[in-house]
Amino acid sequence: RQRQMCIRVRASTKWVRAAMTEAGFDIRPGEHPIVPIMLGDVNSTLHASKKLEELGFLVIPIRPPTVPEGTSRLRCTFSAAHTDQDIARFAAAVTEVLETL
Repeated sequence: RQRQMCIRVRASTKWVRAAMTEAGFDIRPGEHPIVPIMLGDVNSTLHASKKLEELGFLVIPIRPPTVPEGTSRLRCTFSAAHTDQDIARFAAAVTEVLETL
C-alpha cells in the first residue's frame, strides 16, 4: 500500500509539473512532492497565494528572507490523498489566478 501511495504522489507531481510548464509557468525541476512555482515578485506571490486560498487551495508563499530577493515562489505540496480531480482543479485554478497577475 505504501508503495502505491508513493507511485501516486510521483504521478500527480509529474502531471502538475508538466501542466504548469506547458501553461508557461516557471517551475523548478525535481521529482519531489513540492512543486515551486516561481513568480519572483513578492506582491504577486502574496496575491496569488491569497486568491488560491479563496478558491480552496492552501498554497504557501515563500519570499525573502526565506529565499533571495527576486525569487519569491508558491510552494505547492501534493499527497496521495489528492485525487486526479483535485489535481486538475488545482492546475486550472493556478492557471486562472496567475494569468491575472
